[in-house]
Amino acid sequence: MAHKILVVDDDPGIRDALRMILDYEGYEVLSAPDGKTALADLDSTKIDAVLRSEEHTSELQSPCNL
Repeated sequence: MAHKILVVDDDPGIRDALRMILDYEGYEVLSAPDGKTALADLDSTKIDAVLRSEEHTSELQSPCNL
């Protein structure tokens, strides 16, 4: 079973590039364009790791210490 990684970035080119690289390395990749969407994904899916741009740092602050 592949580990799931959530990529959060507002730039679709960055999300696509990271998806291609991580897919190639055998990870299952989900992506979100913003922190709000990322939090919804985290609530509904088991995610093993999150890669995010610094612009979304404040949006992703939560009691679970992401």
